[in-house]
Amino acid sequence: MTSLDLVLERLSGVRAVGRWKWTALCPAHDDRSPSLSLTRGTDGRVLLTCHAGCSFERICSSLGLTPRDLFESSASRRGRAHRDPIETFAAEEARTVWTLALHRARDDSFISSDVAVYDYVRCRGLEQSWETGPFGVLAEGMCLPHAVAHWPRHGHNLVAPLHDAHGSVVNIQSRCITGGSPKTLLPKGSAARGSLFATRSGRELLRDSSFGGGKVILGEGLTDFLALSIAAPVPVLSVPGASFFAAAIGPWVAGRDVYLAADNDEAGEAAIPPTARAALERGARNVFAITWPEGCKDACDAIAALGAIGLSEFLECELLAEGGADASE
Repeated sequence: MTSLDLVLERLSGVRAVGRWKWTALCPAHDDRSPSLSLTRGTDGRVLLTCHAGCSFERICSSLGLTPRDLFESSASRRGRAHRDPIETFAAEEARTVWTLALHRARDDSFISSDVAVYDYVRCRGLEQSWETGPFGVLAEGMCLPHAVAHWPRHGHNLVAPLHDAHGSVVNIQSRCITGGSPKTLLPKGSAARGSLFATRSGRELLRDSSFGGGKVILGEGLTDFLALSIAAPVPVLSVPGASFFAAAIGPWVAGRDVYLAADNDEAGEAAIPPTARAALERGARNVFAITWPEGCKDACDAIAALGAIGLSEFLECELLAEGGADASE
């Protein structure tokens, strides 16, 4: 994998603007309009510039990379691979982290210690997601793999697992509960392309594409996944960022109506057409784009504005045959 591949797969809202030039959402701050510029150097190096002022070092840290990872050509990386291999994060480690995090979340004896996590969840209107078990808790003092051991110290205490096309846990993503940047993290050395958050029925769908009815929601992001897990009446899958939408399409779409619950922003809107095409090519019956209520950017905004019951009623309407905007064109 080249330095450029390492960077592109970890960014959201990626858009090509020329030969070897891209824009994307900066991972080092709460970026709503893509302010990160990427350029590939003639020797394979990746040059990053945040037009909002984030430093190169901070951007690298937010991506789970070091400056050396970006300032080496693919040839030099291959030349040193035998003596200084790039850190990797295996699926087995992800499963270990998720087991620990879920156990802590379900253990009542830790509630007082982890009150900041539950305050965050409650303030976002997501407290009912605890009942469905889609998130876990990390804290300092836990025996964690090196790649994620620093997360709790920096407020990345809320975590959820990412699954492969067969429903197995292969990665994990964290959400910062203290308002710091970056908002989300993937373990250094991990790959998220093609992986999905999944509700219980979503996991059943991944394991058996004939499971359940004919509708499925594909959302965007960890906290939106929690909101949808509370309110959606159908299986929910969710990608870890807008740039991962199309890559997550798999056999599970065949014969189904797929509802894309992307964020109402530039990155989310840009992801809908290629994702719809990918779904139709894999046999989806129809593809619709959920249009969030006025003033709402995403499912989290909708649950905050409408409450859990209101979001559930809204989704019921969107899932009617005539509901949702047709994204097939």
